[in-house]
Amino acid sequence: MKKTVGMALASLLAVLVLSGQALGHRSMLSMQDDTAFAYGDFGDYREEIASVLGLNVDQIGYVGVTAYSDELVAEIQLIPQAGAFAPAEVNRIKDALENDDLGTLDDFKYDESAPGTLDIVITTSDDDGYYNYLVQFREQAASVLGLNYDQIGEIDIIVKPDTVVFDLELLPNNATGFGNFEESDFNRINEALRTGNLGPVYDLEYSTTVLGGLDATVWTSENQDNNYDGVENYVFSVPE
Repeated sequence: MKKTVGMALASLLAVLVLSGQALGHRSMLSMQDDTAFAYGDFGDYREEIASVLGLNVDQIGYVGVTAYSDELVAEIQLIPQAGAFAPAEVNRIKDALENDDLGTLDDFKYDESAPGTLDIVITTSDDDGYYNYLVQFREQAASVLGLNYDQIGEIDIIVKPDTVVFDLELLPNNATGFGNFEESDFNRINEALRTGNLGPVYDLEYSTTVLGGLDATVWTSENQDNNYDGVENYVFSVPE
């Protein structure tokens, strides 16, 4: 796991580096290349998981990797070919996970929201310091948006074939005594996003999950893939 998930994260981090810089034409071309590499490397990761577990690649559903300061946590959904996994197959998959080097098996259960599927959680050490690179991206995002570092909340990253989507949770500065962003703050952040320094296409709206917060979404290409219904790969960054 460490090699293939590392390659996927490395390609994604190349996109992060470019998205934190002013985007000239050459940078935009490089970002498109790195986006394709990131999606391809996640495909390699899916193939490795399928190979280890004796499954088809299309049986690997949701893949989400969360980078913490001391470890990487991968949540993976396994989809049966029909109906549900037979008990013998469930045991075989669990044995494979416990006896291979994909990582340490932390959780193994049926998915309550998708009957018949399995959810597994694997952890591995972050020897290459991917968490630190995501911290640097947080610093860049805060600088571009004119916010304090601790106002960047959870960052959800979706890797698609033609674009990488960053969803940034922006938190109000409660130290000022105000529990929400004022209209002037919204307009200022919107103008900062308009520069394209985080990506050429963006959306900003008030959060529906964080009281007083904002939700900024940035695409690394003008192709937003709004109608894309294929596999999606996720990377999550949470403040610690």
